[in-house]
Amino acid sequence: MADGQTTGSTTRGARGRAERRSRRLRRTWASLGSLLLALPLVLVPTVPAAAASWGIQKQELSTGPYGPGDQIQWVVTVSCSDPNADPCVPTTVTDPLPENVELVSASIQSGGNATNPNLDADTASNTVTYTADSVPNGGQVQILVTARVSEGIPYSASGVPITNTATVVSDNAPQQQATDDIAPVVPLVLDSATTKTIEPEGALAAPGTPATMTIGSTNTSNDPVDTLVIQDPVDPTADPNPFTYLEYVGTGDITLPPNATEVTEEYWDGDSWEPLDDSV
Repeated sequence: MADGQTTGSTTRGARGRAERRSRRLRRTWASLGSLLLALPLVLVPTVPAAAASWGIQKQELSTGPYGPGDQIQWVVTVSCSDPNADPCVPTTVTDPLPENVELVSASIQSGGNATNPNLDADTASNTVTYTADSVPNGGQVQILVTARVSEGIPYSASGVPITNTATVVSDNAPQQQATDDIAPVVPLVLDSATTKTIEPEGALAAPGTPATMTIGSTNTSNDPVDTLVIQDPVDPTADPNPFTYLEYVGTGDITLPPNATEVTEEYWDGDSWEPLDDSV
């Protein structure tokens, strides 16, 4: 009897353990099956909807070479393309003119069936801005931009390419840009401006009356110069000579122009220019 009970108990214990292992295996296989079923859903990538795109060109209509004051004309062309035939919304075209190029005017040459188009030609900032609520798929907008080379363009800019860049962008179409280069031709112009004052102004030319003359000069060339000479009188050999009756007493403060490194003072002794120092 004792043996029979032991055997039965052992059998039931073994069966229980087998059932528990079976249940654990079923749970493990069920979990693995869930993972195997779920993994493909994670690995499959999603395909985004196709977006609109912009085409843009900047074409130079005028012909160089361009000197100071010469006009330049460009036409900026933008076209909307969308695989779903949706419009480009909203639309902004910007054309800021580069340094040494001044905006004259701008106009819309082709509207492209855009909705609520607006063009701003801001001559203060030298920027052309076009906006529209939308440009339809296949729509093409053309903007004519007229500008001129600055009168004050320096000689150092001659032959150096000037790049003009226009951009277009919409919420559903990424920004695109187009550029065009011009190379200005600037002649070297050397010139200066001279000033002269006498104080007291209108003083009577009575013997012994002191007078202070202030003379100045400015380089008005379109390039830096190595030397700037101020001379009074223009012709020291002229007769009569103003310094025949105006006796030289001394030289006051001398203000050098920016970037000047030295100053040389000379006087006319009747035959030649000589250094002006304390011995004179």
